[in-house]
Amino acid sequence: MPVPGLSLKAVKAAAVRQFGDVDGVVGFGIGDRALRIYVRNAAVRDRLPTEFQGAPVEVVVTGDVHASASPGSQLP
Repeated sequence: MPVPGLSLKAVKAAAVRQFGDVDGVVGFGIGDRALRIYVRNAAVRDRLPTEFQGAPVEVVVTGDVHASASPGSQLP
């Protein structure tokens, strides 16, 4: 768990600042009791910590992530 008094939301915000520019990191999230960092491949996973600011880190290999339109939405 994070340091007492520090929420996973705050840990996530700090992780975005710390790891957001790491090549191959494609996103961040909050799991049941851990910070999640989404990465392009396993080589990136090996460069990230298993714990950050007292919170466990789950690194999830997703491949590339691309934004898409919501179902039913119209493109201009």
